[in-house]
Amino acid sequence: MLDDSKFEINSILVRLNPSEILLADAFLERSDLFSLFSKIRDKISVLPRARFNVKSAEKRIKDFFAVQSTDAFGTFSATEITSIGVLLDYADMTQRGKMPRIEHPHKIVDGDFMEIDGSTRENLNLYSGGRQKDGLLDVIDCTITPFGARKLCAQMQNPLINAAEINNRLNAVEFFINHQQLRESLRNILRGCFDMERVLSRLSSGRGGPRDLLAIASTTELAPEIKHSISSFAPNDELDKLPSAVASIIANIGKHSILTDKLLSALKNDVPMLARDGNFIAKGYSSALDNLHDLAENGKKFIKDLETKYATQLGIDQLKIKENNIIGNFIEIPNKYVDQLLQNPEFIHRQSTINAARFTTAELNELDAKIRSAGERAIELEVQLFAELLRNVLVEAKDLVKTAGALADLDVASALAQLAVDNDYCRPLIDESTDFEVIEGR
Repeated sequence: MLDDSKFEINSILVRLNPSEILLADAFLERSDLFSLFSKIRDKISVLPRARFNVKSAEKRIKDFFAVQSTDAFGTFSATEITSIGVLLDYADMTQRGKMPRIEHPHKIVDGDFMEIDGSTRENLNLYSGGRQKDGLLDVIDCTITPFGARKLCAQMQNPLINAAEINNRLNAVEFFINHQQLRESLRNILRGCFDMERVLSRLSSGRGGPRDLLAIASTTELAPEIKHSISSFAPNDELDKLPSAVASIIANIGKHSILTDKLLSALKNDVPMLARDGNFIAKGYSSALDNLHDLAENGKKFIKDLETKYATQLGIDQLKIKENNIIGNFIEIPNKYVDQLLQNPEFIHRQSTINAARFTTAELNELDAKIRSAGERAIELEVQLFAELLRNVLVEAKDLVKTAGALADLDVASALAQLAVDNDYCRPLIDESTDFEVIEGR
């Protein structure tokens, strides 16, 4: 029994290929597991047994996902509850409070996928090793997006064993084989889509920036075009009806028009990576920001206008507004006009030189302060506007993830269709029998 359990654990670890494994220190004392741990020791992070407490874990789950009971996600065993809670705690600890967005837990039922041990996977040459690109994945991967490539890899790591589900996937592939123009159009549109899952992960963990917001906007702008091109497909006969597999995929493409319009109206076409760099909010989105940019860019013009106003008001053609690093902007007049300005309460004497006198006014001081701080205040306001846009995105994060998943599914189905067309592959006949026949196979 122990050997069977170790085989099952090994198969699961190979299938999931985790980057890190959390292990209670008590397991390190199990000599019967030494051989298993030796293969994965570089991935193991050991935690005290006390951290693996089911009550603490249950509370952590309910607090994180804001639910009254873990039953909201289905039926989980005490061990599963503990594992989920420990993972959440560990993520919070390692991310220093900047938790990435995490989907609610769902259970993978035993028997949904084929279990393949590590040595078998290696012998099957599913993935290339080193620089060689001769694995099965390299041969069949015609996806054109990183999220599509991940989905295809995940499907290879988790082979289906249900004939109906396999045929459902094949129906989607066959649909895109039979409709070349639609397939090519879809793949061209997908080339302009960004990896929203990765983008949302960065944004939710506080590591994102304006380019990530623009990536969301650019992708959600294309999503309706993809959905419309497929859902409006005009059937000519019974064979051309949209298969349920494709229909269910496009049903997961959400409506994000309000968010898309907001992001596109707020962001420039060329934006920096970090919000603190500023200069990414489009003109017209915020009047307050436009005023600050106007001050920062046209400060000298405003000063010149004020100079003209004072010269005209006082009748002194030689009046100039100058600037130095010590006192900032100041009004300078020849000494012969000093008495005239001293008698005017609006003008405040600051300095005298051999040939001239320097004055200021409350109006000039206020304008000077605004101009000097305009650039810094503009960046502060842009950071605030970024935070507001970010909140709008995260509110729709769940639906955006569904849309991203649907785009990945479309990439995989159309890519496999392109592969079949390019190599003249035929569709296998899959049923629940144990018959296995290959004719003229490669």
